[in-house]
Amino acid sequence: MIAMALRPAKRGKRNTVAALLTMVLAATVLVGCNGSNAKTPEAVAAKVGFEHEKATKLPSGVEYVVLASGAEGGELPTLRDDVRVHYEGRLLDGVVFDSSYERGEPAKFGVSGLIPGWIEVLQLMRKGDKWQVYIPAELAYGSMGSPPNIGPDAPLVFTMEIIEVLKAPPPRQSDAAAWAKYYPWNSANEGVKSTGSGLEYVVLKSGDAANPMARKQDTVVVYYEGRLDDGTVFDSAYQRQEPAIFPAGRLIPGWVEALQLMRAGDHWIIRVPSTIAYGTAGAGEVIPPNADLTFEVELLDVLRVE
Repeated sequence: MIAMALRPAKRGKRNTVAALLTMVLAATVLVGCNGSNAKTPEAVAAKVGFEHEKATKLPSGVEYVVLASGAEGGELPTLRDDVRVHYEGRLLDGVVFDSSYERGEPAKFGVSGLIPGWIEVLQLMRKGDKWQVYIPAELAYGSMGSPPNIGPDAPLVFTMEIIEVLKAPPPRQSDAAAWAKYYPWNSANEGVKSTGSGLEYVVLKSGDAANPMARKQDTVVVYYEGRLDDGTVFDSAYQRQEPAIFPAGRLIPGWVEALQLMRAGDHWIIRVPSTIAYGTAGAGEVIPPNADLTFEVELLDVLRVE
């Protein structure tokens, strides 16, 4: 119920709890609630027990009352993390539209995949914190609502309790030492290998010999970073913190050739001359004509396509 159509956590197995919280509500959630017109502070206090005068008010319009506090010094969730939470959501008429307490197990969510009010509040909470939170409509489901249970322009009140903060692994970084050693590119450097097309490469790490090699028809999962000779990073999956998935045979010729020489687990730096990159045309405003390109490439996986 709390994602913007609540996307389940990006990591981990999708479960029935996450499914219950999508825009399409499961049948176990109470049906027929259509948002409340009782939006005055007095009405809210009477119906759901939220006392605005005791709440901490954030600039966004979100308000919260601390019901219990976890240990001091606990880690705050970030946008990259997952959390396990118990919660109950109510409309301003007091109707419960969703509750992990009723289901008897906490829910697991990716922090960045939730409605804005939840994203803001979770980053202020620590493990063990239990808050009651008032979320204005514009930071919940706005003018669209979430039919049939949440009507248009409906503020929501949640009880939220962080059971566990599941920290994301450290951000994956490009290999600074390898770039320092091989960039600017020098074909005479130790370890540089070349092919008849003009492609050059350096093996930084090799995957297991039993791992599959990519074929043109396969799909590959890669982390990579591309640089121009002036040092400009024109594309980087490392910066996006997300590997790319490509059809191995539908890339620039230099990549197609290099991938067919690599196994899953290989980590290379490749030098792609303009003749097997973007040639005289370049690529928009990012890659000029006749530009030789240098890439760091980690081949994470080869997905066979027969």
